[in-house]
Amino acid sequence: LRAAAEAANVRQGVGPTPAGAALVPGGSSVAASAPTAAFPGGGEWELDAETMLQYREIFEGVDRASPEALSGDEARAFLDRSQLLVSDLSHIWHMSDADGDGQLVFPEFVCALHLVSRRLAGAALPPALPPELLASSRRW
Repeated sequence: LRAAAEAANVRQGVGPTPAGAALVPGGSSVAASAPTAAFPGGGEWELDAETMLQYREIFEGVDRASPEALSGDEARAFLDRSQLLVSDLSHIWHMSDADGDGQLVFPEFVCALHLVSRRLAGAALPPALPPELLASSRRW
C-alpha cells in the first residue's frame, strides 16, 4: 500500500508520504510533522493508467467476502492501517461511498485509496469528492 501511495504521489506532484505515517495496523493519527499542503484542483485529480493498475492490484489483494466490493467492515480494516485520524477516515468514507450502500466497489475504493494517499502526503482533504477523481476512477 505504501509503494502505491508513494508512486501515485510522485505522479500527482505531491511529496513522499511522511515517514511517521506508516501504513501499519494500529495508531490513529498522521505524523505530526507532516506538511499541510492543499490539494491541487482541476485535471490534476484525474488518475493515470499506471496508478489505476496499482490500485487494482491492491484491491485484488484485499481479503474480502465478495469479489465485487469491500464491505464496510473490510474497508475499515484496510483503511485503518493508514493511521489517519478517525475524522479523516470518516470524511474519506462518506466522499468515496458514492451510492451510500455501505460498501466500496472498485471505483469507490480507488477514490478512498487516492484520498488516503494524498492525506498521508500532507494534503488537506477536499470538502467534497472531486468529480474528476470519481470520473477517472470509473474509466478503467
